[in-house]
Amino acid sequence: MLETFRKYTISMIAVLVVVFVGLVFFGAGSSNLGFGAPVVVEAYGQKFNQRQLKKFEERHTRLITRLSMSAPGDTQALGEYARTLAGGSGLGPTSNDFVVNRLTLQKAMADFGLRASTPEVEAFIKDTLFWQDSGFNVVAYDDFVKVEMGALGATVKNLNELVAEVICLTKLKEILGAGIEVSRELTEIDMLSAQQRITYQLLSYPVTGFKDKPMPTEEEIKTKWE
Repeated sequence: MLETFRKYTISMIAVLVVVFVGLVFFGAGSSNLGFGAPVVVEAYGQKFNQRQLKKFEERHTRLITRLSMSAPGDTQALGEYARTLAGGSGLGPTSNDFVVNRLTLQKAMADFGLRASTPEVEAFIKDTLFWQDSGFNVVAYDDFVKVEMGALGATVKNLNELVAEVICLTKLKEILGAGIEVSRELTEIDMLSAQQRITYQLLSYPVTGFKDKPMPTEEEIKTKWE
């Protein structure tokens, strides 16, 4: 019995050593949350502690704000995008609202197969945001990239990702406004046309085979609305 106890003790020590080594070398990388950092938001399989939440939200919102103030062209679509992510309810948006709303938009983009190509993004930047006096204001754009974005530690890639989401939000609003029949859950998550606040319970919805079906004809749309 004593021999069995010794074997058991040795085995337990070995297990504890392995666990300790695993935590030291792999703990931070596997969880990305760290010790003592509770999850404050979880959506679509992604988890955020308070530090990660702030990092995900802060740079993006600052980039939106600086772009809205610095771009000499049309920023209406950018403003609609910002209001959508904020919740659009006037009840005092939080970081949680921003993260959930942005993740919801990204999931809708993936579900509907929406994307903005590089030429689309570049054209939106040149012909919409930085269009002034019948041309692309390259000086204003360069100043924004070097000064405003530089101060945030943001890159052109960050700017392009933001613009791509703005474009895809517009596309998604057009789809939902075209008379295409969608699920009740997708209609309820209508942050995209009515700019309603998204509750944290509405974190998934079926696409109802949208990507496998052809676009409706004008006659079908008219018949649907009539």
